[in-house]
Amino acid sequence: TVIDCLSYDTRSLHGTSLFLCKGAHFKAEYLSAALAQGAAAYVAEKPYPVDAPQLLVSDIRYAMVVLGQLFYDHVTDKLTRVGITGTKGKTTTAFMMRSILEKLNENYTITLGGANGTAKYTLTVDTGVKVFLLDDDGVITEESHITTPEVLELYQHFQNAYDSGISHLVMEVSSQALKVGRVRGMTFDVGAFLN
Repeated sequence: TVIDCLSYDTRSLHGTSLFLCKGAHFKAEYLSAALAQGAAAYVAEKPYPVDAPQLLVSDIRYAMVVLGQLFYDHVTDKLTRVGITGTKGKTTTAFMMRSILEKLNENYTITLGGANGTAKYTLTVDTGVKVFLLDDDGVITEESHITTPEVLELYQHFQNAYDSGISHLVMEVSSQALKVGRVRGMTFDVGAFLN
């Protein structure tokens, strides 16, 4: 079976999906809903009493990284990656990187979040540089709610940016994202640690 959708959110399922049973508050009815919507199989840390193929894993968050990399054909390796982490200054540093890349006339993606949890920016530059923010990656435009989204959303944004001709990725990496492994498996070409 060819999987054309990888998700843990029943609202985003389409086509032939692989559904991930993720979260401390996951309920079996979410899996039943996913299967009713056409999910071909599911990934979970424990088996559920449903008639569907299953892939059992010991760590669903790590499995999301591995499956995301495979599903999106290691898209992060196709981008020059800059990760910015630390307590204060991530957004400012990301904008500084934007300015540097503009001067170099490179294409890049910039991922922004804010202390209040939302960041909505639309940037226009006259140098021909394409600027995509996480909440506007060239394909999807939506309000950011957290500094570093979950793994599968990140990979979707990376793929959209890559498909739009972006070569550089500048992203804020929150301590929470590091703690729960949202960027596990990503190697950054440049890392910035702020205080």
